Amino acid sequence: AIERALFTFGLAPVGRTADEVYAATYKRMEERNRRFYQRYPQDVELVRSLVAGLHAAPAPLPRGGTLTARRFLQLGLLLGSASGFEALHDLLELARPPSADGLPDATSSLPDLFLLEVEAAQQHFETNPIYWLLHEAIYCDGGGGGGGGGG
Repeated sequence: AIERALFTFGLAPVGRTADEVYAATYKRMEERNRRFYQRYPQDVELVRSLVAGLHAAPAPLPRGGTLTARRFLQLGLLLGSASGFEALHDLLELARPPSADGLPDATSSLPDLFLLEVEAAQQHFETNPIYWLLHEAIYCDGGGGGGGGGG
């Protein structure tokens, strides 16, 4: 008998492989990105500038760790939530310097408030590590699709 059950508010894709689910998720996030930049076109160049700057010189985060271009791009996960467009745009505004073009340059450091908010936006993965275990386990429906040799 089941003594206790935990609901994680995600439904397992019964009869679908992880590859199929991630392919569908990629398409959905691609659409969310398009809609985000349609709503906030001024963020296109800001994001490009931030990514280029972080590729050249990753930024130290106030509480430890490093903000790399890859880690910065993971902020796109915000677009999956109901208020994600606004949350991401507001966060990006914190990185916008008061220069004439409003874009960071290679010689300026990113504002501490922006870096703190990046940490805050990503901390749920660090403070809730069981999420990864439970999330990935939903794909144990049989039939491996990845290169891991499962099946």
